Amino acid sequence: MKITKIKIKKFSLPNGLIGFCSFVVDGWLYVGNIAIFSRREQPDSVRLVFPEKKANEKVFKLFHPLNAERYFELEKIIRDKFHNI
Repeated sequence: MKITKIKIKKFSLPNGLIGFCSFVVDGWLYVGNIAIFSRREQPDSVRLVFPEKKANEKVFKLFHPLNAERYFELEKIIRDKFHNI
């Protein structure tokens, strides 16, 4: 998996939301509107929250990693970029 064109918008809200990010996967898939939250127990760490759609009292996940290994790989890439801007 190659992640490129990472864009991060930083800010800070009382609920721990510290930004949003978007990126391109393998040069052809744009992924956007991923929320970046701070982790209270690890100040330099982040937690990614993927978009959902609510309809008729149901919640549908629009997209997300299929396993923990890929999630943590993506989290590290986003965290490193977030702390370097």
